[in-house]
Amino acid sequence: MRPSRTSRAAIAAVLVAACGCVSVDRDAANAVAALKAGNDAKAVEWSAKLADESHYSRSLGAAEAGRVNMLAGNYAESERRFRDAVDTAVERSETAPKLKLGDMGNTALAATVTDDRTRNYALPPYEVNLALEYGILAQLFTARRDDALADARLAVYVQDALAETYGADVAKEPEGGNAATAQMVESQTTALDEMISASRNSWENPLLWWLTGAMFEADGQLDMAWQSYRKAAAVNPANPLFAADAARADGGATPVRGKAKLIVVYDQEFVPMRESVKVPVPIYTGFSIDLPRYSGEEFLEDDVSVSGAGGAARAAPAVNVRSLAARDLREQLPGIIVRN
Repeated sequence: MRPSRTSRAAIAAVLVAACGCVSVDRDAANAVAALKAGNDAKAVEWSAKLADESHYSRSLGAAEAGRVNMLAGNYAESERRFRDAVDTAVERSETAPKLKLGDMGNTALAATVTDDRTRNYALPPYEVNLALEYGILAQLFTARRDDALADARLAVYVQDALAETYGADVAKEPEGGNAATAQMVESQTTALDEMISASRNSWENPLLWWLTGAMFEADGQLDMAWQSYRKAAAVNPANPLFAADAARADGGATPVRGKAKLIVVYDQEFVPMRESVKVPVPIYTGFSIDLPRYSGEEFLEDDVSVSGAGGAARAAPAVNVRSLAARDLREQLPGIIVRN
């Protein structure tokens, strides 16, 4: 394929002095093309096959099936798929949920001497948080408010637990590296810095924090709502909506009966294409690794018009998924290279 001028620049930055090419999964590309053409059924069929029949990519398929079914308006099926995706990373119990961190983290990856194609795909933390976010929305779309509140409490636990455990894990230095590996890791990660700057870490989703706050406030659980609002603003202080709600939380505000506000969440590239950049490894002749990247351009209007809302309203970015993906890649890159 012939990449665009922007893509060529990004690829050149990632590869630095090495040569590489971009590969795209043909079935995934056909599914996205079907979605854009309004053929939801074909995309749903592709995602279901990935979730139910693939050996190594079932958790990825569950997340994709959740997204595709939500776009198709199949909210009950969307919720089911997102729940399957979350359950691959979170064990639910009567006492307290438990993160299945064996498949997450840089240390675990670096210690696994095998190729990615022989390992089951494990959802990275940011994908787990997206599955929680969209699963909650799917429940709200079908008027299942109590279930959505239960998953909002789960989302709070998951993000707190990731910050405590996964965050500490990725800060460790990978074992088993050498000077050549370290040099390559440094050159690869330098190219990710600009994209990474749009997020604080790879596991916190400020929009999910804010969503849980809005749900807790609507339910009268103000202490939990204020905590969620403050965390959303801490992760993304540039968002004026997050900042305003955090200010209300710090002022100990109470809800005013009869007043409400409409929040519209607009997703850029709801199902972004996940491509691979093939990078020749100079350590071994004729050897290469695949690095993931997301296609699409970042774009957001300064204000948006909503039918029936009385004119334009201010808009601001809430979460940059490509930045979360870039951070996750940088954290895992030492393990990927060492393992290969």
